[in-house]
Amino acid sequence: MFSCKDEHSNIEPKVEKSNTIVLISINAPKKYSHLIKQDSIGKTLKDSLGPKAFYAKNGFTYLDYMNNEQTWLPKPNVRDTIVIECYSEYLEFTTNNFFTSMPDTFLVKNGDTVVFNYTDNIPKAKITNRNVNDDELNYNSYRLKKLFNNKYTSHHLIFTSVFIDNNLKNHEQNSIDYYNKAQIDYNREVILLDSLFNSNTITETNYNYRKDALNMLMEKHKKLKTITKWLKQNNTLRGKEIIEQKFGFDLAKTDSLMTFSFFRDYLKNISQYNLEFIKENNVNSGGFYIDSRIRFDSILNDQRFNQSAKNYLLFDAYNGIGQNFRMKDKEKYFKKLQLNTTKGNGSILIFGQVGVSLVEKQCLNPKSL
Repeated sequence: MFSCKDEHSNIEPKVEKSNTIVLISINAPKKYSHLIKQDSIGKTLKDSLGPKAFYAKNGFTYLDYMNNEQTWLPKPNVRDTIVIECYSEYLEFTTNNFFTSMPDTFLVKNGDTVVFNYTDNIPKAKITNRNVNDDELNYNSYRLKKLFNNKYTSHHLIFTSVFIDNNLKNHEQNSIDYYNKAQIDYNREVILLDSLFNSNTITETNYNYRKDALNMLMEKHKKLKTITKWLKQNNTLRGKEIIEQKFGFDLAKTDSLMTFSFFRDYLKNISQYNLEFIKENNVNSGGFYIDSRIRFDSILNDQRFNQSAKNYLLFDAYNGIGQNFRMKDKEKYFKKLQLNTTKGNGSILIFGQVGVSLVEKQCLNPKSL
């Protein structure tokens, strides 16, 4: 009996994993808006007139455990909390920042409790259950201040200089100039990341995560029509002296990479298949969009993508069909969507006005407290 008692006393109690992440938002702003000519964060403007950028549905976007993108929009001017189910080691939350060309992102661990406070409409995170370096957790704010003095980044100006510089005539050349500046800033940021990693300021996981996001950002620049044309001409003139390096991911790791928004952007980019834009002219207005029907069928037949990637991309392509094509196309591709997207858990599809949403059977939704 004594030996049994001693034996049991040496058994460590089993600690159950929480499988949840708690987000707490304190006094979120009611509206997310930025004056275009407000060229730096926190700048006070005497004249509040002029074009503004509005984020009507800005919040924290994440990939839930069913691989569906969700966005939590905290209640304004109060303390608001949400509990999110999580079964992976890490989960990424993203939110828009008008001064940069990529969203602010926060990489947190399963079991974390994260508190968001706001300065100049931009959230800053703090993890309460473990010690995390602030420059690692809030890296986007750190890089914006360290490399760009809290002003518009060169990466962002490639796309938006026409609105900020008010120079439509030289917009293409300005975009090329900002792209060249962005290449210099890319090298500066790589050096910064190396320094943070070598000084143990950020972990290896965060180092690789931030570097991959930066590489993806540079690839997105090359998709801009002006930059694509310039790179092609420039490389032709220089012959074989320069070969543009292409950045990519191992698609065999799709399931583990889907958590990250930059990887989902990568999937979207490579599934555009260089389709030409359709130009729509409605007298004084119009739009540009690709033929999402062709894109849908191409994704369906693309052997590079596993089922997780196809589920995500086919929904994305179908939304493009819903926005730009006739009802008969929507109905045709809705049937294809039903036949070719699977969740393996009894999910059913509900047809909406502009797209499709998943209604999951027998699953626990995030609890808003």
